[in-house]
Amino acid sequence: MNMNQRLEVKSPRPGKDGKTYWIKVGTFWPSKNDSIGGQIVFDAMPLPDKEGRVAVSLFEPREFGDGPKKPSMPNDDIPF
Repeated sequence: MNMNQRLEVKSPRPGKDGKTYWIKVGTFWPSKNDSIGGQIVFDAMPLPDKEGRVAVSLFEPREFGDGPKKPSMPNDDIPF
């Protein structure tokens, strides 16, 4: 892993539709030297699951616009 490469820290949450959704809760920064490890900076604390376990996984950052397309808003064309 490139030492400048950050990873997103995400926590799984069950959706009402039965799917698992990954919520970003922080960022992982690798060590500046060649050693294994790094630092996790949490922006939010992950919530425990129904068994009381807290889990996070590391993901490559997604570029803006890589997600699913959102429906476009209607054009109101307000003249003022």
